[in-house]
Amino acid sequence: MVGGKVAIDVENIGFVPTSISRIELGGAEPGDFVILEESCLDRALNPDGTCTVEVEFRPTAAGYRSALVIATTARGQYSAAVLGGFARYEPTFAVDDELTPRPGGAIGVVGDGFPAGSKVSIGFDDGSPPFATVKADEAGSFLQVVDLPVRIRIGERRIVATSSGNAVAAATIDVERRQTVEQPQLPGFGW
Repeated sequence: MVGGKVAIDVENIGFVPTSISRIELGGAEPGDFVILEESCLDRALNPDGTCTVEVEFRPTAAGYRSALVIATTARGQYSAAVLGGFARYEPTFAVDDELTPRPGGAIGVVGDGFPAGSKVSIGFDDGSPPFATVKADEAGSFLQVVDLPVRIRIGERRIVATSSGNAVAAATIDVERRQTVEQPQLPGFGW
């Protein structure tokens, strides 16, 4: 997921000094935002004085996400600022070069940045159905060995990993011919 940081100024627009007793997140998706730093608590805020709250956007799902930063004074008055951001997945996908891609053979695949716990379909970009499905862990990553179909075109191929939330990533592999095994010939049989 792609996120970012923002600093929000809290200003005392009253005529007397005040103090901020609590800063919290609320609203629709408060879990998608994290307060990194603040300079408001444990100090007096004079009239027209400001303090700052730094918030980072850490989305947990794709799409528009929003929350509120709520600053509450010692007297119980509060002020809120609206936070919002559009989140999208930017996964990475690669094929491990330890195994040579061959029809019917195995390849190692590794992905990161997919939706947590999602099923990721793996296939070629030629419109054929996926040939494998793996499950991303709670961090949105996976590392697995999958089998290639027996009947596939030899040469350079683009392999695609797709999951929910429009998370798509691709890698290129070079499919080699299957190795042929020489059969020993016995004298008198076809010589």
